[in-house]
Amino acid sequence: MTTARSAARRRIKELNGDWRELVTSASAASSTSVVTAAALADYAEDVDSFPFWHAMFTTGTATTTNGGISRPIKRTGGNTAASLITVTRAYPVGIGVGDTFELSRYNPDLYHNSLIQAAEVLYHKGLYLAVRDETLVVDNILVNSDFESAYAGGAAPFWTNFGTGVTVTAETTIVRHGSQSHKVVADAGAAGGSYQAPTINIHQVTQKGIRWACWVYATAGSIARLRLSFDGGTTFESTSYHSGEDRWELLSLTTSVPSTATSVRFYVDVAAGGTGYFDAGWGVLRPVYRYATPSTFVSGNILRIFQQEDELHPDGVYFALDDNNPPVSGRRLRLIGKNYLTRPTTEAGTFEVIADQLELLCFQALVFFYQALALPVSGGERDGYLQNAALWQQKADAMLKGVLPKSQTAHLPSAWSVERDGTTYNLVLSDDRG
Repeated sequence: MTTARSAARRRIKELNGDWRELVTSASAASSTSVVTAAALADYAEDVDSFPFWHAMFTTGTATTTNGGISRPIKRTGGNTAASLITVTRAYPVGIGVGDTFELSRYNPDLYHNSLIQAAEVLYHKGLYLAVRDETLVVDNILVNSDFESAYAGGAAPFWTNFGTGVTVTAETTIVRHGSQSHKVVADAGAAGGSYQAPTINIHQVTQKGIRWACWVYATAGSIARLRLSFDGGTTFESTSYHSGEDRWELLSLTTSVPSTATSVRFYVDVAAGGTGYFDAGWGVLRPVYRYATPSTFVSGNILRIFQQEDELHPDGVYFALDDNNPPVSGRRLRLIGKNYLTRPTTEAGTFEVIADQLELLCFQALVFFYQALALPVSGGERDGYLQNAALWQQKADAMLKGVLPKSQTAHLPSAWSVERDGTTYNLVLSDDRG
């Protein structure tokens, strides 16, 4: 549940006694600086009733280009009648009859900036965006093996394509876990796919066990499979092919790194002329104890961690990761934590607040609003602004207890912790492997 920036701006302006929405009563040519609205006569005592006010279009024929653009109103010489205002600089495109615009004493951008500042401050007081991440797998040495990252240049990040004429894309319909999978279409003349070669010290892993597992989907047999290469892609060990039935299958290959290995490559492979889909994979070579925390968590702020009960059911039951449920290789982790509210930059952009939380956000925003007004002035004017800021801070503080959810604290048995290394936060799992 969210509130659009436009609605949040309306509410903060209402609280500040600065909300006026009007409708144009005449059209104007492209790049005009004159706005006509019959209702202006209801506000105007003379032709210069709105010096240094701001006019911003919100809906109508001009919304796409003019929408969200604020223009100051000229102090003198801009109004020829009570139903006209002239802004300091023309709007990009023409104005139609029935377009809506807001009229306010203060620049709408000041309200927008204050709302964002308030969201950042309230994060530390308990108003945050609850986030969930399921990209980490215990002991997984591969990066983006769930294929959730945005594709660029016809490739999945951290993966290298192979095969003449092969194409790979992010698939959002045929998905095993998360929001997308890895679609591979091989050319009729050659097999193709993608591989990842993790950076490892090969001398430390020779003769060690290795496992490559990934969910695979295909509609024909003998098309899609997984492979491992220990010599740079010359020779391979492979899983069986996907059965070709119209369903996801977990393919897995467990072997040992040979003493002659020069590298390790993990492959998703599609036969010539075939199409295959790959999702939610992992590669295990040795225990991994430190994981970069996903960027969805501010400052590594993880509250809870749950572990997948069964690797065959990535969307199934998860249990708390703790001393009674230690990390298990190949099991997916569900991380629960916090992030800042979204910082909208457009009218349609949203804050993740409703009702009383919106009211709290606006109260706190008005603190920053009046503090900003106080900065360039002095004397009694400055004191007045700061008094208003203090008043709104009292209102915000009074709402905190009743509006914000009870503070959550991380469950911290010895099974996991979060450590900071400079500006990097790492999830650290215990040595125990269940």
